[in-house]
Amino acid sequence: MIVYFTPKSDPKLFACPCGDCDTKPSQRLLDLLQDTRSSAGVPMHVTSGPRCPAYNKVIGGAKYSEHPDGDGADIEIFGSRNRFLVTKAALDNGCNRLGIAKRFLHLGVSETNDQQVIWIY
Repeated sequence: MIVYFTPKSDPKLFACPCGDCDTKPSQRLLDLLQDTRSSAGVPMHVTSGPRCPAYNKVIGGAKYSEHPDGDGADIEIFGSRNRFLVTKAALDNGCNRLGIAKRFLHLGVSETNDQQVIWIY
């Protein structure tokens, strides 16, 4: 199996943009991203992964954002077909928290936030 998402292979991919913390993705998130990418069969680019609470606040992130816990990632999406394929694959692979925007999807694996939810940005 091809491994697409690992912090070790591409440390910048999952580094907080503040550049001054060690926030890391949870294993649940990495597993979801890997399984979703494999199932969807289309390239996925993480545009926003883990970020520290301070940076999350600076950019106006949600109060209960999954990013500071390493449980959420935003995936760049172009086109309705890719949006469908990635959404379906994420749901099929256990994603219970999904945000949909014009150019990205938020995939979340938090076990403490509301479950089985889909929201629109």
